[in-house]
Amino acid sequence: MQPAVDMTSNWASVLNSDLARPALHELILKSTSGDGSEEQAWWRVRILMIHDGIVTRAILRAPARTIQNQTSDLPGDGEYMPWKGDGAWTPERDIWPIWHQRPDKDKNSAPLAIVNQHCRRNGERLRESAKWMATVIGVALAALVGTSPLSDMRTSGPSAWAIVLGAVGLALIGLALFLILWVIRPQPVSYRDIQMAKRGPLAKWRRMVETEQDLYLPCGVNCLTTLRQTMIVDELTLNALAGAFNRSDVSPSDKEVLKSAIDGRVARLSEFRRAASEVVAIADYYELHRRSSIATYLGGLCAILATAAIVAAFLLPY
Repeated sequence: MQPAVDMTSNWASVLNSDLARPALHELILKSTSGDGSEEQAWWRVRILMIHDGIVTRAILRAPARTIQNQTSDLPGDGEYMPWKGDGAWTPERDIWPIWHQRPDKDKNSAPLAIVNQHCRRNGERLRESAKWMATVIGVALAALVGTSPLSDMRTSGPSAWAIVLGAVGLALIGLALFLILWVIRPQPVSYRDIQMAKRGPLAKWRRMVETEQDLYLPCGVNCLTTLRQTMIVDELTLNALAGAFNRSDVSPSDKEVLKSAIDGRVARLSEFRRAASEVVAIADYYELHRRSSIATYLGGLCAILATAAIVAAFLLPY
């Protein structure tokens, strides 16, 4: 009979008893801690047993230590601690059967996928608007220069104030064009940028996702840190399941159970990765919207001031 692990207080005692039991297979991986920091950690997943068609695992983690007069930074067994998840999340102990496997045909109807498609269309519109804004500025500047009294400037020479105003106008036009290019050129947004954002559009999007995790995140995931750590753990679990499947002393019936567990983990890991990529894609739109707002208002103001400065430079007496 499987031990009950519904209560958080029982988690440590259950895992401590699991550490003394032999494992079908286990794997160790040094990877990021998954919390957005630059710290590394050692992750250890043990496939413990198959009992009545239920596959059980144990998850342990140890901090990556600094190598000082040591031949290896691989932690000893005593340094691993049972890991119960960061935040309010508790990782699954029984990994098969699972109920939250979602068919691939349903992936485009998920809320994150729908929001991502909407944001992608809006992002294209913002970039198209920036291109039109650049075109308008260029046409206006060409018309302004075409009607300017350049012949008078060649004969008598511009005054000092005309030179200053003209230089200021050209500088403002350059700034406006720079802001437009800032919108048109894609700026990379990483998953860590979203995790560590304290203010601005990326922080706003992260709070929205984590506040409404039932809409945007896969089942059992309540924050972006959970999502990233779950991907690390499930990737290691998938490899450990494959190692257990390849053991010669595993019965055919247990191999069928392990194969089903592998298929379930593959589907689950694909769901996690799809959600993470869509979170980053939507965050890219939020960042693009911020840049577009700055470029629209500040770039438009620069264009107006530049036009006024150049017109004033032409109107000054030579």
